[in-house]
Amino acid sequence: MAADDSTDPSQSDTYLLALLLFSLYNPGAPLPSLSSQPTPGLAGAIPKSLFPLWKRMLNPNPRTRLTTANFVSEAEATGFWASNPITQLVQGLEGFELKSEGDKLGLLRTIKDAATSGGIPQPFLLYKVLPSLLHSISLPTAPSGAMLPLVLELGKLVAPADYSKLVLDPVIKLYASPDRGTRMALLDGLNEYADKLDQRTVVDRVWPHLVSQHSHSQYFLTDSRSLDLPIPYRSYGKRQSRLSFLWLKK
Repeated sequence: MAADDSTDPSQSDTYLLALLLFSLYNPGAPLPSLSSQPTPGLAGAIPKSLFPLWKRMLNPNPRTRLTTANFVSEAEATGFWASNPITQLVQGLEGFELKSEGDKLGLLRTIKDAATSGGIPQPFLLYKVLPSLLHSISLPTAPSGAMLPLVLELGKLVAPADYSKLVLDPVIKLYASPDRGTRMALLDGLNEYADKLDQRTVVDRVWPHLVSQHSHSQYFLTDSRSLDLPIPYRSYGKRQSRLSFLWLKK
């Protein structure tokens, strides 16, 4: 819809946002006739709490339309955002570092349950949740041991060409962590990423940390040579078990 020179261009954007909202709540449905003020029947599945705002966004006179900024604030005033689980999840991720240990673990359980049940759209998991977790996982206050299994599970959504940069690199950095729970989580999830480790990564970024963290260095070095980890993994199940034994001795 074109706007005249005296009309704020954002008013046209508001109209288009209203059309987008209709399509989001009514996928596959044709746009209703908007030659007159819309009625609740024309709104389809748009929530009742949003209908008055949606109606004002479609005013024929652009100057009287509800602006996008006011739409956000007025929708918030209705409690719509607060009752939206995705909104709650975004707020939780944004303040993740400042939460208590219990709140962090609770948020991780919420993400896991929602991802398992399909309650969170896959693009949202891939482009919002996973990057947020990967950003937080290496921070000193992060419960890395609890986060890593979820990160590896969500990492399955990442395209193979992007996996090394987006998922594997942050995971490998965790080998420098002195936290026992993190190290055990790395081993528990080894099957998810072992076949993606190349020889140089193992030699330069994995073994040096294992050696430096182990209190029985001579025994560890002897056994690590027998594991032959610098060779890219083939059957890493037995190796995983032997690595677990070594780390448990610490």
